Amino acid sequence: MGEALSLFGYTMMLLFLPKVLALVDLCSQPQCVSAHGGWSKLIKGVLLETAIFTLLAPVLMLFHVWFILLALIGKKVSWGTQRRGAHASAWTESVATQGAHTIIGLIGMVVVYDVDHNLALWMSPIFAEIGRAHV
Repeated sequence: MGEALSLFGYTMMLLFLPKVLALVDLCSQPQCVSAHGGWSKLIKGVLLETAIFTLLAPVLMLFHVWFILLALIGKKVSWGTQRRGAHASAWTESVATQGAHTIIGLIGMVVVYDVDHNLALWMSPIFAEIGRAHV
């Protein structure tokens, strides 16, 4: 149990220490704080960014695992540039790219729901993000 708590604490430190240090650094730069709308907007921005990337992390992890597996078996690995506006991805491309993520999310949700209904409810934002198709 002690090792798990240590790992959790270390992970939280890696995730949040840069944000905290950036905010501490801003204490000595009132002009930068004003340029970003004041402390309340800065804090809201940090919290929003944390929430968004908490939901996005499982999707990125699946892509990273896939890229590592491709590299290990000697396949070409590429990460293309984003297309926006009139040149956005088609639904078929999104389904092809993230269909496996959706299936993994659904299987994970069923397994966790079978183990504990409350845990499934608590983890539902993660499963929803894994299963969400990006267009």
